Amino acid sequence: MYDSACEYIEKFGWSLVRLPPKSKGDSRNDPGWNKKENAIDTIEKAKVWKNSPDNNMGLLLEYSGIVSIDIDHEEYSRHVFYVLGLDYDLLLEDAPRIVGRTGRDKALFRAPVEIALKYHKLEWPGKTQKDRNITVFELRCGKIQDVLPPSIHPDTKMPYSWARHPDAGIPDLPKEIIAIWSNWSFFEKQLQEACPWAPEIEKPPIEKKKKHHKKQDNIIEKYNSIIDVRDILLRNGYVKKPSGRYLSPNSSSGIAGVIVFPDNTVFSHHASDPLSCSHTHDAFDLFMIFEHAGNINSAVKAAAKLLNIKHIEYDPDAIAHGKSISETFLKNGTKKQVDNEISKIPGVLQYAVDYYQETARKPQIDYAIACALALGSICLSRNWRSCQNNYTGLYFLIVGKSSTGKEHSKTVLETVLRLSGEQCMSLIGPPGYTSAGAIISTLRTKPRHICIQDEMGKQLQHAMASKNSQKDAAYTMLMEAFGRQDGFLSSDAYSNLSGKRQDLEDTGITIDRPGITIFGISTPSTLYKVINTDSISSGYLPRFIIVESNADRQISRWIDTDISPHPDLLKWCAAVEKKPEPVETLAHISIHLNHTW
Repeated sequence: MYDSACEYIEKFGWSLVRLPPKSKGDSRNDPGWNKKENAIDTIEKAKVWKNSPDNNMGLLLEYSGIVSIDIDHEEYSRHVFYVLGLDYDLLLEDAPRIVGRTGRDKALFRAPVEIALKYHKLEWPGKTQKDRNITVFELRCGKIQDVLPPSIHPDTKMPYSWARHPDAGIPDLPKEIIAIWSNWSFFEKQLQEACPWAPEIEKPPIEKKKKHHKKQDNIIEKYNSIIDVRDILLRNGYVKKPSGRYLSPNSSSGIAGVIVFPDNTVFSHHASDPLSCSHTHDAFDLFMIFEHAGNINSAVKAAAKLLNIKHIEYDPDAIAHGKSISETFLKNGTKKQVDNEISKIPGVLQYAVDYYQETARKPQIDYAIACALALGSICLSRNWRSCQNNYTGLYFLIVGKSSTGKEHSKTVLETVLRLSGEQCMSLIGPPGYTSAGAIISTLRTKPRHICIQDEMGKQLQHAMASKNSQKDAAYTMLMEAFGRQDGFLSSDAYSNLSGKRQDLEDTGITIDRPGITIFGISTPSTLYKVINTDSISSGYLPRFIIVESNADRQISRWIDTDISPHPDLLKWCAAVEKKPEPVETLAHISIHLNHTW
């Protein structure tokens, strides 16, 4: 006992406590046993075991910088780890292991410095009402002690032993265990539900969808009856674990928290997951959230096409309104055009305005100007700045009634960029972002790009209605990107307490001069339902140049489909897209910018 005490103190710097013979410890007769000043932490103090070798020995966890996982029932503990998608042997294999009796285990780890942990115990109810509760495992830390070899076990009367000696090294606490330990209130319910004889899990209710036309309801119902939610999870990056649970691609803990129920619905325990809420989700929900940015109309149309269902929506109010509008046009002629002075912008971008107007079935000068400015914004983005260090990344929001020609802006932007060359074509980014991580991932491959968001008002409406934390984080990241055009945009760092991650994600990702241009499209009725004091004060919407057209709905006109953008516009886009050569004087910069812009 004395030799072991000296080794523990000298080699590992541990603080020890003397225990009564053949005992795990009794502090009732010694209330100060766990105080720092009473710890045995020198060779001189260790002589208590030289004089009384029958005394047992304990490790004072807090003063030794150690935490332990005390496995009271190995079989049940393995089952809990399995349900969560964790490998019991892999997580504990590098840790010093103390064995006191068969079927039990104890693993020691270095205590994390920056995280304050508390003691927790997992108990399951007895298999019958007469049986006592079963302790599955304990997460031990703080001013408590664990019995050390070669102390004598009070029940077996045999010495404790090392299954793996600390000489081989004491690892940091794995990130998976840290996640469970530091979020015990969140995980405890899942750990209780892992009990094989526990009552059946009460499945959360399915998330209620807004009322739709009967035709839409029929499509959604048929989609849910044919499509397996597991297929959607897999193609969107979720990983199936042997227990049947799925690991979210957004999880930083590595714990599988997505449950698939027999009725083809899904519930997610992942706090960082787009599916995380108090409801379950059916297959159509997953299809809409992951593959249609929460846009139910877009998802219904895609589902109808996938299922080979003819899907035509008839809106009686819109038909009646359209009839009255067409009669007005036929009687009074077209609306008076905007003043010519407003319809002209200086420089080569006027060619973009002209191309929009010439090819639009429903000409809209307001949209044409916004479209031209957005084109200039993305082509000049990141590589050009003013003498006041202003970059050109702008956020536009086009607002107008349906059937007023808003969607033509997308066609013009994509056509001009495509015809300006491969490099300009690569400036086209995704139609939206599901999370802050998605923005960073896109910027890594496309540090400047234009995001053309159709039905932006509905996306905002969906994110606010569902309280989607991932979407909220995405909007916050877009606000930061807007203000970081002359600096750096950084992602959150990941935990690396285990020391096993060595990739770039551990310390986060930094984007130099992020160049995002947003071109959003919405109807007034949808957008104004979303706008409130929070959406203004948050700073997200105020970053947008909002272009609202008061034009009424109009009948489409015939156009010449062979019209091409002006060659000078295409040459200009290709030229300014490249990083310019440095110039010598400020005057030169001003002249050059005025000429091109």
